[in-house]
Amino acid sequence: MIKNGMHYDNNLETIISTNSSELNKRVILEKGVKYIQKEAFYFSNIESIVFPESLKEIFHSAFAYCNNLKEVNIKQNVNLHKSAFYNCPDLKNIHVNSKYIPENCFAFTGSKNKNGINVELVNTFEIGSYAFRVSRIGNLSLPDTLEKIGFCAFEDCLFRNDKLVLPRSVKIIAENAFASTEGLNDIYLPDGIEDIGNLDDYDYHDMNIHMSKYLFKKLGLTMNRNIIIDDKTIDELLETMTFKEANKFNLENKEIKR
Repeated sequence: MIKNGMHYDNNLETIISTNSSELNKRVILEKGVKYIQKEAFYFSNIESIVFPESLKEIFHSAFAYCNNLKEVNIKQNVNLHKSAFYNCPDLKNIHVNSKYIPENCFAFTGSKNKNGINVELVNTFEIGSYAFRVSRIGNLSLPDTLEKIGFCAFEDCLFRNDKLVLPRSVKIIAENAFASTEGLNDIYLPDGIEDIGNLDDYDYHDMNIHMSKYLFKKLGLTMNRNIIIDDKTIDELLETMTFKEANKFNLENKEIKR
């Protein structure tokens, strides 16, 4: 069945494919839709989409290369697949309720938006490898359910804010999770961290990694120029911490690396 440029299955539960020339800029999915198939909206010109509460799963590259898509707002718990929103350069807001943000899900996003993407994750336990790689990050809100940040998850990102305090729930930060970022000068680690990968000077060359003496000893780390040992607790630091926008962030001619 074809309706408003979208090819549904007979039960109106699955979007199989779309005809980009027939799609409205603002897409409203039928109530009862549960699945959006692989590459269903691939390279389409949609600007916004309203997801129904019935939605359960968005498959591989379903919205990849949607150059004009400005917002992803998924309030219900949805299973996302690899590269679901890969390379959507005009994204401004991401609000996603999903336990797992998979590989390359939002990589290469926000390059047109000089203020970056406002990212709010809800009920997320793991951010997968390369999930936000090479993106412009405005405000980043991580939930207190988050336990793992995957390999190169935020590699080569351009951050608007100069500090990031990780939730107390985080246990694993995989190798190069924040490698070669710009604008992000300080990351504050909770004492519950169990594995932090390799803190190579080159990969984190412009970043201070703050941790307690307790965490430093627990992880058996060797001191390098990136590690800052804080006597204060995270709560005490937050009371006096000032968050600044990175000066480099708003340069209009700043190129996102490819």
